[in-house]
Amino acid sequence: MDILLDENHEKRVETLRSGVFKFQLGLASDEIKLPLQRVEDVQTRFKSSPLANFANELEKEVIVSSIFGTNR
Repeated sequence: MDILLDENHEKRVETLRSGVFKFQLGLASDEIKLPLQRVEDVQTRFKSSPLANFANELEKEVIVSSIFGTNR
């Protein structure tokens, strides 16, 4: 894991598994309220859609094939 702080006072955390995350101080909750609500709404709609079931099954297949592929 790599942690850096740049001149914009952003903390950049690089992970091996999930990539790079950036954290910033001073984020106002009222500024992120609407985008956060949109994300929550989309996640709720996606979970109830048929596409979510397909994505879950596909995820399982990918994990199994990845594990199987490491045994070669």
